[in-house]
Amino acid sequence: MAFFSKITGGGLGPSFWSPVETEDDLQKAIDESAERKVVLFKHSPRCVISKAVLQNFEKEVRHSSAADSYGFWFVDVIAQRSLSREIADRFSVAHQSPQVILLQDGKEVYNASHSSIDYHRVEKA
Repeated sequence: MAFFSKITGGGLGPSFWSPVETEDDLQKAIDESAERKVVLFKHSPRCVISKAVLQNFEKEVRHSSAADSYGFWFVDVIAQRSLSREIADRFSVAHQSPQVILLQDGKEVYNASHSSIDYHRVEKA
């Protein structure tokens, strides 16, 4: 739990995010997107901008009444560099960090990076 607080900046923690640490985790997120929309959040713990965007995103999610209808998956792009690249390749999106990729039925339906990340836009996608 301390590890998750460290990388998320003490945000919502493991009860909110499911970590993507293996290819099996990524497949679980993709499978979940058949039942409900899934948000993949790619974050660099070394980047101040990424941390600020993550904290803002978490704050927006906390204040949303629709957040329970989404799955939230977290990718540490430093620790999971190869998975981060695989996500970019699999969904044909340029690798960015921070980045949000919204999945529905196993496909990317929306993505945003840096200051364009806004949970309210995710809800509208």
